[in-house]
Amino acid sequence: MKVILLLLACLGFMVNGTAQPVYNWKSVAIGGGSYVTGILIHPMEKDVVYIKTDNGGVFRWNEATKMWKPLTDFYTESQRRNYSGQSFAIDPSDPDVLYIAVRDQTLLKSIDRGDTWTKTALDVPMGASLWWCTEPLKVDPFDSKVIIYVSQNREIFKSVDGGESWESRGEISGSEIEFGILGIEFDPTERGKVYANSFEDGIYESTDAGNTWNLLEGSPKGVLKMSLSKEGTLYTAGRAEPKVAKMNPDETWSDLTPQKYKITSDKPPSARRALADFNFCGIDVNPQNSDHIVLSLDYKTPNKILQSLNGGQSWTEVMPTLNHTVPWWPKAWWGGGVADVKINPHDPGQVWFVDFKGIWRTQDILEEPSLWTNVCDGFEMIYLTCLIAPPAAASSSGYMVMSCAADVDGFTHYDLDSYPERKNGPPSYQHTYGIDYCASDPSYIVRVGESRAISSMGDFIVPELDPNPFGGSISTDEGRTWKAFGSLPINYGMLTRVAISATDPDIFIVMTGEGSAYRTSDGGDSWQEIKTLPDIGFGGRGYWDNRYVLAADRVNGQKFYYYHEGKFYRSTDAGKTFTPTAASLPSVGAGDRRSRGIITNVKALTDMEGEVWVGLDKEGLYRSSNSGSSFSKIKSVDRVLLFDFGKPLKGMNNPVLYVYGTVEGKDGVFRSLDFGKKWQDITPRPENPVGIGSDPRCLEASKQHAGLIFIGTNCRGLFYGVPEDYLKVR
Repeated sequence: MKVILLLLACLGFMVNGTAQPVYNWKSVAIGGGSYVTGILIHPMEKDVVYIKTDNGGVFRWNEATKMWKPLTDFYTESQRRNYSGQSFAIDPSDPDVLYIAVRDQTLLKSIDRGDTWTKTALDVPMGASLWWCTEPLKVDPFDSKVIIYVSQNREIFKSVDGGESWESRGEISGSEIEFGILGIEFDPTERGKVYANSFEDGIYESTDAGNTWNLLEGSPKGVLKMSLSKEGTLYTAGRAEPKVAKMNPDETWSDLTPQKYKITSDKPPSARRALADFNFCGIDVNPQNSDHIVLSLDYKTPNKILQSLNGGQSWTEVMPTLNHTVPWWPKAWWGGGVADVKINPHDPGQVWFVDFKGIWRTQDILEEPSLWTNVCDGFEMIYLTCLIAPPAAASSSGYMVMSCAADVDGFTHYDLDSYPERKNGPPSYQHTYGIDYCASDPSYIVRVGESRAISSMGDFIVPELDPNPFGGSISTDEGRTWKAFGSLPINYGMLTRVAISATDPDIFIVMTGEGSAYRTSDGGDSWQEIKTLPDIGFGGRGYWDNRYVLAADRVNGQKFYYYHEGKFYRSTDAGKTFTPTAASLPSVGAGDRRSRGIITNVKALTDMEGEVWVGLDKEGLYRSSNSGSSFSKIKSVDRVLLFDFGKPLKGMNNPVLYVYGTVEGKDGVFRSLDFGKKWQDITPRPENPVGIGSDPRCLEASKQHAGLIFIGTNCRGLFYGVPEDYLKVR
């Protein structure tokens, strides 16, 4: 649908004498974009399908609308860890019941398919969402009141009253291990029989519903996934030989690994090493026909789904035809790092799988080729790093916001409710870290990024054949086209932040991952190091770093600003030199690289020379009207995660200040029409939550449309908010 913003005054309602606008919040349509780690299909009722993600929560499929509904967007920023739920489980006997185990030591239960939740009595340490693993939380198919949860330290917790109370049944004994018990499966044919897979030890069996356990002799190690046939035959898939196996009636094991993927002496050493290093990370047995099995491989052997029609004796590769519903998705995104695969028990031809970027489904896997569709409407999980929503250029392209992202570069959004046709570029980057526009001519935009893969700890995996994956580029036409910098300021190192002169688009400053800063006066063809700025020391943090401490004055092209550990630096010679001002600000650093860290922001205001604000997380929000010579604290702001200034409302002169943080003791999103003297609460309403609590990373207020703001998150995508009276949908 086309979004049209009508610039009308919003009367709202009154709280303590202050008008409180009612804001509508909604996802900006981008399309998938991050790891889906599990999928559940209910055996009793058709079309009851759930997915869980590594950092975006849990979603439910709506077959009528062909959309996903987020079920955990009620979590606030202080509860952001819970968007990374460890496990989820359905009650096989009741399609309305769903359980999720989240990181804040909490197991939640829903009796209305995830629309509402209650906390159960289980309160134990729980990990992050597990990739490629059988779920460690399961409901007994013979008795809905019996639930078993296995913690990663092997401790068994059991409820016999539907989660009302829990007891520890001790630990599954075994070797000292790193991963613990990865998952459990109930045998659908024998009451009380349960299997648990230990990556180091093999398969454990319980015949008394989890009270006691025994290691099955000769069972495969390195198992990631288990699946049971309707006859009770156990199948496994994983990393160690045999990578695919089944347990026979006499409790011996048969190797079902496809011949192509077996480590055999006739293969060259390089092939044997490669085969030893990948995983089969998904396996499912057709609930109606046990001879039919589907099998998936991890990201090291992408774009492959295998199936067997004879119980695993032989395998064939599924040949797909792709129906891309998200225009910018590359063809290679089919089956990239599959985490789970499921055959629909109500329609055995229909198969689902989930992977690094989203969800795929075919209606008939037995067709050659089979047609696969990426079903991602409503599923938004892009990791946003920064945004711009500048004033319209003289020959505006009409875009609403430009985003930068991890993994997928970023996008130019013309219609907030329609998928972008393409990513930004070329040149394109895997991760984009910084972006800025020229205030006097917003058609000029500069962005910086790189194309290296980054691990979850911020460590880099550099492709051997990529001599220099770092870069930056310039657009002179509002992002329609881009041109790479003529040179880079350092031989090998990421560019992390950028600020462009308000009056001369050829002059801009970039910061590097090493912490140094460089200036160009010819649009990136040549560079000079700025030796008067201290080393901020990004140290390879990439998109995990939340220090946006470089800014250009939005009026005076000679002025640039920079914050570092309590000191405020100013340049009045277009970035050639910086000197610390006399201003005294609290000193904050980067924080722990393995967490979100401390958020710091420096923002200069449109059309107001010398007006520069600094947000310092728990230290508060500070204002300067003299180019940083002195600052005053906004006393009503207790904590500022993110902030920005947007276009003045109709009939007003002041830009609107937006803050995501804690104002006057209350957490949420707020706006002020008088530079922080009075506040209006525009937090999403509890009856219509959106996922802005998922580790918010950036906030940008529109300089074109009064009242419109954007909040980008870590793996719940990009959201926009607008006053109810402003928004008309056509």
